[in-house]
Amino acid sequence: MDRFLTWLSPPYVLCVLGIAAVLWMLIEYLRCKRRLLAVIIGMGSGIATLVLAHCYGAAIGFSPPLNLFTVSVSLVGGVPGVLLMALLQWL
Repeated sequence: MDRFLTWLSPPYVLCVLGIAAVLWMLIEYLRCKRRLLAVIIGMGSGIATLVLAHCYGAAIGFSPPLNLFTVSVSLVGGVPGVLLMALLQWL
């Protein structure tokens, strides 16, 4: 029973959810007729949300640093990726 519970620990669950989210986004991007435009809009909105959270996020208690990890998460995940980082910091 203890081995099963170790798989339910937050790092494993978050990895599984992250992989599922990336796969879901890839499937959705591939279903679009204008794939490149959808990818550019998704990435642009993620970067814009990250920059806004970095500049003005201190008012709500979430001011992510601009580094390679946060930029990568916002590029791949878009706005949901930035919201996920805020949720993880809050937890």
